[in-house]
Amino acid sequence: MLRIGQKQYELVRAQSGFHVELFPPDCLKRTQEWRLDAHYVPCDGNAPRADNKWEYLRLTLHSEKYHLDNWRNLTGLGLDNDDDDWFGSADLENLLAGRFEHEEDLVIPGRLDVTMAGDYLFHCVFDGILRRDDGEEDLKFEDDLPFAEVSVGVPINAADPVATALALAKRAVGLTEISGSHITRHDWRVTEKRPGPLEECHRVYLRTPWRHHLA
Repeated sequence: MLRIGQKQYELVRAQSGFHVELFPPDCLKRTQEWRLDAHYVPCDGNAPRADNKWEYLRLTLHSEKYHLDNWRNLTGLGLDNDDDDWFGSADLENLLAGRFEHEEDLVIPGRLDVTMAGDYLFHCVFDGILRRDDGEEDLKFEDDLPFAEVSVGVPINAADPVATALALAKRAVGLTEISGSHITRHDWRVTEKRPGPLEECHRVYLRTPWRHHLA
């Protein structure tokens, strides 16, 4: 359940979870980037918005420095420490706002506590402050979220990109089983159509089997 001021929102677990991107060390010697996406829809008891617009919220916490050797040891993305130098970002978007009326608000994170709650599920408690143009509100949630996906940069010459990605994910974060995968293949011909630089690798997305453990 997410609470923003006096409003409450229910978790859309099928679209939520922890994600990690694996890549060769960059200039900051990072090899992992962790992200938490939590999707929410309004509870029935909420008062309607003043503008009567629909809401489908995505809360994103993105940590730049967090690093794990095994996904089972997942903790609060660095927000469960008392250090003041957390390097990351947090925001809240209304995905139903429309292309030309994008709603994105700044979240000032407080603390995120994460404990394992079962196979691939983690119990998460988060508090922060939501800063909008018209002021600030307390933002808190408490829910069970899955470890959902690993994204792996795989060399272009890999004979089997999915098998290579799984081997790399096992070595990096201890992932040993998947429920499916998706490949975004390297293609030098699309460089003019992309907003950013083209990766010199295939990008393989490995879905964890967390849904199978809930069945």
